[in-house]
Amino acid sequence: MKTDLGGAIDGGVITYEVKGKQYVAAAAGDNNLTFGVKGDNTIVVLSLP
Repeated sequence: MKTDLGGAIDGGVITYEVKGKQYVAAAAGDNNLTFGVKGDNTIVVLSLP
């Protein structure tokens, strides 16, 4: 599975569980071109199957 995060992951990645469901959260986007990509800064949360 691929998901467009709107830019490079540029922050910490965490996982957490709520009521038995596992989630992954990451900061994405990079407006300062550190990695040569430009995108809006966002927090992305995905659930694991």
